[in-house]
Amino acid sequence: MLNLNLEILRTLDQCQGYLLPEPALVNHLRLALAPPPLTAETRAALNGLEARRLVVGVQPELGGPRKWRLTEEGKAELLANTI
Repeated sequence: MLNLNLEILRTLDQCQGYLLPEPALVNHLRLALAPPPLTAETRAALNGLEARRLVVGVQPELGGPRKWRLTEEGKAELLANTI
């Protein structure tokens, strides 16, 4: 799970503050990690990171997939775990 959390933070950091749709994030994680995480595992990890205020999820008003971005706290967490 730790690798999944760190990969989520790394991926969102590469978006430079832009929102990343959840399906794109899920697909990236499936390609980046072995074994590929299940969608339910990814959602659980995202919810946990959001509860810790490391990421922010935005649900569009008109529907569609949830979109995610990294917070300043998430950037700090990523930096602390990559040194």
